[in-house]
Amino acid sequence: MRAFTCYHAPAAYAFRDRDLTLQLLLPDEESSLVELFLCYAVEGTALSAELRMLPVDGIVVGESYSAYAVTVPAADLAGGTALRYHFKRKGEVGDTYCIPLQDAPKMPPFIVSEFFPWGNGLLQCAELYNPGTETVDLYDYELLLLNQDGEEHKRDPLADAAGVNLLAPGELGVLDFISWAIHKERDAHGDEEDLVFSHLAAQYPETCADLAERHVKWMEVELACKDEKGEWCSKEGCFGIYSWINERKLAVVPRGGTLSDAVYRMSINPDRQHLHVHKFRSSLWTVDPLEPSVAICTHPRVMPTPGYAEPHQFLPLAHAVTVPAILPLEPEGRVHLSNGDCRFTFAVLGREVALPTVWVKVQETYRAYPAELNNDGIFEAVLPAEVLSHLPGKLEYYIEVKGGLYTANYGTADAPCTRKVTDNAGPSILRSYPAEGQVLEREQSPEISLSYDDISGVNLRTSILCVDGKNVSTMADWQPDGVRYRPQKPLAYGKHTFEVSLRDTLGNRTYRKVSFGICDGSKMECYRGEVHCHTLESDGLGSPADAFTYARDEGKVDYFAVTDHSHYLTLEEMRAQRRVAEGFNVNGKYATTHGFEMTWNYMSGFWGHMNVLNTDWITPYHEEIDLYTFYDMLTADPDAIGMFNHPCDTWGMFDDFDVWTKERDEKMCLAEIRGGGFDRGYTLMLSKGWHAAPVANEDNHAANWTTATTTTGYVLAPSLTRENVLEAFRRRRTYTTCDNTMQIRYRVNGEWMGSRLQAPKKLSMEVEITTENENGIGLLSIVTEDNIVVARIDAGPLREFNWHVELDPDFDYYYLRANNGSLYSVTSPVFVEGRDLLNISRMDYGVCAEDAEMPHVVEVTVENSSDKPMKDVSVQYYVTPLGGFELRNLTPFASVHIGKLEAGKSHTVARRFPTVPGRRRITAVVSGYRGKERFADTTYRLITPVRIGKMLPQTSSVTIGEEEIKNPFRYVELYNPMPHAVSLDKYTLKLWHASGVAPQPERCLALDGYTIPAGGTLTVWVRPAAAPLTVADFNTRYGTSLVEGKDLIVTENRILTANGGGHMLDLVFQKEIVSRATFGKYCVLENDIAEDVPLVYGDFAPMNMRQRKLTLPEEAKVLPGSVQKEQIPAAKRGGCRRREAVEAEKAVTKRSIITRLTEAPLVPLQAAKLIASAVSAVKHILKTKE
Repeated sequence: MRAFTCYHAPAAYAFRDRDLTLQLLLPDEESSLVELFLCYAVEGTALSAELRMLPVDGIVVGESYSAYAVTVPAADLAGGTALRYHFKRKGEVGDTYCIPLQDAPKMPPFIVSEFFPWGNGLLQCAELYNPGTETVDLYDYELLLLNQDGEEHKRDPLADAAGVNLLAPGELGVLDFISWAIHKERDAHGDEEDLVFSHLAAQYPETCADLAERHVKWMEVELACKDEKGEWCSKEGCFGIYSWINERKLAVVPRGGTLSDAVYRMSINPDRQHLHVHKFRSSLWTVDPLEPSVAICTHPRVMPTPGYAEPHQFLPLAHAVTVPAILPLEPEGRVHLSNGDCRFTFAVLGREVALPTVWVKVQETYRAYPAELNNDGIFEAVLPAEVLSHLPGKLEYYIEVKGGLYTANYGTADAPCTRKVTDNAGPSILRSYPAEGQVLEREQSPEISLSYDDISGVNLRTSILCVDGKNVSTMADWQPDGVRYRPQKPLAYGKHTFEVSLRDTLGNRTYRKVSFGICDGSKMECYRGEVHCHTLESDGLGSPADAFTYARDEGKVDYFAVTDHSHYLTLEEMRAQRRVAEGFNVNGKYATTHGFEMTWNYMSGFWGHMNVLNTDWITPYHEEIDLYTFYDMLTADPDAIGMFNHPCDTWGMFDDFDVWTKERDEKMCLAEIRGGGFDRGYTLMLSKGWHAAPVANEDNHAANWTTATTTTGYVLAPSLTRENVLEAFRRRRTYTTCDNTMQIRYRVNGEWMGSRLQAPKKLSMEVEITTENENGIGLLSIVTEDNIVVARIDAGPLREFNWHVELDPDFDYYYLRANNGSLYSVTSPVFVEGRDLLNISRMDYGVCAEDAEMPHVVEVTVENSSDKPMKDVSVQYYVTPLGGFELRNLTPFASVHIGKLEAGKSHTVARRFPTVPGRRRITAVVSGYRGKERFADTTYRLITPVRIGKMLPQTSSVTIGEEEIKNPFRYVELYNPMPHAVSLDKYTLKLWHASGVAPQPERCLALDGYTIPAGGTLTVWVRPAAAPLTVADFNTRYGTSLVEGKDLIVTENRILTANGGGHMLDLVFQKEIVSRATFGKYCVLENDIAEDVPLVYGDFAPMNMRQRKLTLPEEAKVLPGSVQKEQIPAAKRGGCRRREAVEAEKAVTKRSIITRLTEAPLVPLQAAKLIASAVSAVKHILKTKE
């Protein structure tokens, strides 16, 4: 018999106790008036039979096809091991197929079809599906939460009473778990009608706008109750289904049953394969009919569709026994690489069609490419060209579709469909430098380069490179993966081109012409934009395409990037965002790029948030990577651009910008400074040596990207291309402003902001600034190291202003800051290098016990690292608040004249300072002369009379009667190292419990009325609420004799925690932080809290109030009320008092501090105002005439 043309997809398996309906597709010209039969035999039995097939449906896709079906009764399959069959019509026989037969396992009473654990705080729900034939009462079952050992930890009911939450056969229903957190959030919204549905409709308009109209079955179960204080709390033993990104195991058991009775198990994010989004997305789930008691995640990140099925979601039905029919529409022929992406199209017949997928063999394993239904009713899957181009001449694949109980396969992994891949495309050009439209700055001998790729290889002998029309192929360095060429003679400023013609070993050709420019860098344009925002792909709104479109059309920005949180994205999703960005990029109009935000929160180190632009990698699991490892990842990527995001106490300060290295500094190009509130973070970052430039972003999580505020970032670049914007970032040529119309051009010695000057003799600063703001420009300041202002002028309401300032290059950098009320702008600095010849090499602190009036002693070691003597060396001390000061208008608190300092020598001087409430900044400025050239340096430290000495966040439990009291004796201790008593009036302890949240009132403790004696301590016992414990119990526990109201405070305010996160405990005077103790997982991956092990703190870290943790000897006995010797500041006598210093300097030639530090070339401030006003007036007259 001869074969005939037909299309059939066999089932992957069948059940012995269920009917099996098979389908076959025939072209209509083949099927007209035909008798078609199924011939089958059941292996393991003697049964064989022949059944006639009947027409049931049809498909028209260009050609028409008829579908025939036949049902093999369950009785025939009983007792068999496999069903072997073929199709037959008059004189013709089709292929033979074999389906293994199995006993049908018992379906669970219900399965989770969608999991939505966090709906922005207003709901935690699971969509449930009944796959069986009987109604299920959820009251009959409970949900178990398992611990890390796989044992029961907690359990939730699934209904509040019998007969309330019912699921009919084949029905979907949403079960809303009402936890205490949900109650609290909903209470905050008051009596808002249809709160959950209206919230879902607003947050997810595409999928949840019509939930009410859909008549979604909505069920609830109460997991909370109110305590004796009337506050919501969890019912005993219950848990909320929301969890962080780690794995969570759940099990369903009959009511009152144990884990061994489980009828359904679910593992969320096993081995972190799902990357399950914990807040703003749902995940879709199903089961394998062969093992229906185990949940399977099919889509880990989707928009929520609670209460109704997503198209092609797999919901198995016990009575659905028809195997889907698959009609492949792409002929099994050749695939040509020149056509780009490879598209698989196929039609499917079946009532319950789910999970249509094309599996493609890539590097010896099959990779899934899900298919989507197009507008013609055809399924389509896309194999990207970059994957196709690396297949070894052959495309192997099969099609899989699920439906009802069964899975149909057209082809299999062992016998795949095959298509030959024809390489008729030239080599792919991956990258070029310069890029199209890019303008190079002063780079007249650029290394012109291209990287390329081809599966057959590039024929280097036939490839050609031309620059400005001249063939330079023989002078270029050709390699298998790229070509490089550097012009022998410098190229002129202006426009240029290079062309490349590449051929692969098969003769296929690629041609590319790139136009670029070269400029002298004297003219720059101000381009506005944003490189930090979010979409629904993390915790924002809208799609990346929505964001790019809105920022371009509504925000009118010049450059833009979407940077979703990395722990919400897979690598493929990030690459998809990159492709979206590339699609919006238009040279000269809109420069777009991509990135991600590395988001360390208080549970994963509290280092802060960091944006990374222009990479091909991502780090989804931030709790496994510390800041320093991440720095190393950045330094390993030549293209990566890093940005410190919103450096502040609320979100993290990157370990106070410590652990600087040259390599890390090179990659951290930007700092997100959104306004004056971030000025402290910016100045600390610069003081610690980082060369990061300020740029503002909204960090937008709404759908109004770039228009939510007037705060914005600017870059100065010669051309609006992606490459020029990224290069401007690398050159640190940016500024931030709260006035989005303000354009600033700031140069020093002709070099733009962000530049590095090598050993200049003088500094000539030029500022050009304009604004459209009706309030004008305001106050302008030239700011140098450590937030010291060296020049200032008030432009007031002027909208155009030019300012020329001349200074000596005393310090390491200088930047421009503008303030006009709440409007704040700041530029990147111009850095001065090669002048570090006179340095403050050490700044040490101690206490003079003999001087209660001025006990603080600050020693400064000055070093002459030049090869010649320095003369007239002097040190000036300034006492100020933390925020910096204006050098010209502040008299030094103390001055020390060293005189001559020989080459290579150092000299240490010291002065005493008084105690004041709160904190003070002690700044030392050293200056001296080598010949007529002056050199200078500065540094500072903070002083305070009282500090946090130790804490014990977690203590072992005690039992009183039958009550176990957890954490009964945790405490905080304050230490006064001064030789005088310190009043704690207006002091407060404040706990930073979580990132993004300022200390709440219940986590604060006012200390008014208490005094710590000289050298003494004050212990704060954080007693558990309503615990029957006394001061005597506390003293007994530690063997102490503390007295409440004297050296002991007892509080139930929650100023300590041991929840496993990173935390900060601040001692605050009014609004000033005078001491900060960090603990837990703060800037570390491993929790430093151990039960009954105190944390002991010593002196402050450089330039801030964070105290260093001490490592004590093992034999050290640490008790509340005692001070360890390692905590006691060094005993120092210091220099003479200030009145004696004045007398000592009478013999020295008197010079004002202004003369010493700035000399004559600095334009006096009044003259600068007159010059600037005159220039602005002339410009205004000329503009009016025009």
